[in-house]
Amino acid sequence: MRPYSEIRVDLAAALVDGAGTTKQLAQRTGWSIGMTRRALDNMVTAGDVCKPHTVRVPGVKRPVPVYARAIRLQESRPSQDGYKDLILAWAGLSQDVEEDHDDACA
Repeated sequence: MRPYSEIRVDLAAALVDGAGTTKQLAQRTGWSIGMTRRALDNMVTAGDVCKPHTVRVPGVKRPVPVYARAIRLQESRPSQDGYKDLILAWAGLSQDVEEDHDDACA
């Protein structure tokens, strides 16, 4: 498998901060809008990014897609330790429980 290009790494890092349109992600990363659009289309095809919804932007006739990180099946499964993390969280013994699934794309 080939290594990721610089723009894909930059876009993946920008998507950690939150979802965004092509223009917003281009501004966050510093890449041109055309290259950002092409990389995002390739990332959607690869399954790294998803389009959860569209938004209306003033001055644009068509709805603009919003891109977000895709949650892969491996990431959403419980760990190999069984339900150890769940039991620790329920007992209040674990401080590192994440609940950042607002941009879930399955």
